[in-house]
Amino acid sequence: MDLFDTARVVVLLADYVAVDSNGKLTAVGAAFTLTGLQQDGHTPPMHVAVLVDVPAEQIGHDFSLGISLRDDADGQPVLVPGQSGSPEPLQVAQVMRAQPPAVPGMQVPPQVPGRVQVVLGFPQGLPLEQGHTYRWSVELDGRTRPEWATTFHVPAPAPGPVFGGPLGPASIPNL
Repeated sequence: MDLFDTARVVVLLADYVAVDSNGKLTAVGAAFTLTGLQQDGHTPPMHVAVLVDVPAEQIGHDFSLGISLRDDADGQPVLVPGQSGSPEPLQVAQVMRAQPPAVPGMQVPPQVPGRVQVVLGFPQGLPLEQGHTYRWSVELDGRTRPEWATTFHVPAPAPGPVFGGPLGPASIPNL
């Protein structure tokens, strides 16, 4: 079996995530599903933590880990201004290698899975659109599963009152 069949992947969305020297995560405002936009058109600060548990028999093998932000409606990558200012897909990929878990001075059984963790931070937020649902998605060796993702929505403002037209259900915008 390859890593695609055996890995356990968790994707955590939070306002803030930090990793301590022992590899433990501290998350603030974790697991949100709704976020607004600030005056500058960006979301509030956002962090994405990806944890990949690698079975003991796969430790030491290289694999590619990809993380991308996609529009949940059509699955297309979300474009954000790149370093040159032109739009680029918001995605990151890197070759990783899970190491055996170790605790100084302690014996860890050989069947304990290894773990690879990646935290992406966007302290200035992201320039997203209101009324859209987005999905942070993970790929291992170019393949993904639906459960290797987390979604969030940027709500649009509620429609205002209708003035000067006929009254009735047909005149009220869809909610």
